[in-house]
Amino acid sequence: MGSTPNLDTGSRTQPQSAWANRAGSRPSVRLNKYRNGEEDAPEIKLARTPRAKQQLQVDRLKKFKKKNAEKAKRALDKLADVVERG
Repeated sequence: MGSTPNLDTGSRTQPQSAWANRAGSRPSVRLNKYRNGEEDAPEIKLARTPRAKQQLQVDRLKKFKKKNAEKAKRALDKLADVVERG
């Protein structure tokens, strides 16, 4: 898939299919596409994760890191060796 310069920034690129959307073949729906500017933005209710569930995930991550610490060290050492040797 090709890339084309992004008109918004002039420097980044975006996929060719996204460029076709700008040419009018399909509407590119964005946050303000169908607002007239006079209306207030709709209020959005945020979903919050309960603290207990957050802590469970933190604990699982710590356990995973501890379990795989040696494997990660070996993998990083191997990667560093490959980089140094080219």
